[in-house]
Amino acid sequence: MLIQTQADFDQALAHLKKANVIAVDTEFHRERTYYPELCLIQVGTEEEAYAIDPLAKELDLQPLLDLLLDPKVVKVFHAARQDLEIFQQMTGKVLPNVFDTQIAAMALGFGEQISYINLIERTLSTRLSKAQQLTNWQRRPLTDQQLRYALDDVVYLIKAYHNIINRLKSKDRLSWLDDEEERLLSEEAFASNPDQLTKGMRLKDRSPQAYTALRRLALWRDEKAQEENRPRHYIIKNEALIVLAQQRPTTAPETENMRMISKDFIRRYGSELFPILQEIQSADAADLERPAKRPQRSETADGMVLKLTQLLVAHTAEQENITPRLIATTSDIEDFILGKPSQLDKGWRYELLGKELKALLKGETALFIEDGSLVTGPKA
Repeated sequence: MLIQTQADFDQALAHLKKANVIAVDTEFHRERTYYPELCLIQVGTEEEAYAIDPLAKELDLQPLLDLLLDPKVVKVFHAARQDLEIFQQMTGKVLPNVFDTQIAAMALGFGEQISYINLIERTLSTRLSKAQQLTNWQRRPLTDQQLRYALDDVVYLIKAYHNIINRLKSKDRLSWLDDEEERLLSEEAFASNPDQLTKGMRLKDRSPQAYTALRRLALWRDEKAQEENRPRHYIIKNEALIVLAQQRPTTAPETENMRMISKDFIRRYGSELFPILQEIQSADAADLERPAKRPQRSETADGMVLKLTQLLVAHTAEQENITPRLIATTSDIEDFILGKPSQLDKGWRYELLGKELKALLKGETALFIEDGSLVTGPKA
């Protein structure tokens, strides 16, 4: 059912408020904007599913947002990250009590980023259509095919949720998801981070000035993109940002022969950029940022020990039919080998593998191949 009037919305919300668990999905576009342009909100219970039209001017969505912020109600999403970003933008808060079926699927061996269509096929033996994946959700009226496709996103999601919950309970694995869900819902996950904003950018100039400039320019670009609601690369492309960071011009004439730096860009943004770069040029060395030093040999895990430990993690994951990353990332494994705090020190991960790994690293047990399988046991 498509909700476009306040009367229908109020009736739908009265039903939704009775549920302890609701499935939620959104349809949006963001190809030409910084923030997602919300086009449709789908919400469902075991009995009913609704497609709520946020483009309908009559609707007051606040009661729905209040429901989504209710910590007593479980909100089920699949691949929740961008949906949560939309609702954080609308409410200023990260939604509580979220269950992400894509994360949960890792504890059942479905892989690290299973698609919604494949999840439904694996859990419910139902094959959904992909026909409307690239549809224009801003166009009105929506076709029957669009509406059916959108509603299926929550109709089957709520069923898959119960299927997954039952499987996790039968394997005593519900608590295995706590750390992943906590990371998903942390405030830090939604904050602009210079490390993420400069990921993949490589500087030929390795000086602290260039490093600091790149990070501060990336933050400036992100803020400007938010302010203008345009994608970051619409403000300035990564390659041009690197040129500015490496050459650090402080006046317009200095940019005239710089490739990828247009006069129009300098005309629009030079008054903001030049003070940033001037401050970096005149800063004391102690005030400049520096990349993290590469660890000394004594601070890194031995390569062969790391590979052997990763092999054991992968082997354990295969035996338990879960995704290896759910047990430990490479950095978790390295920290564990070096005796630093690690996820492998805690809870179910320690019981599943950490205890065994600790004995192996201390030389108390050994690794064998027995009947074609990898096993650990007492040293001969």
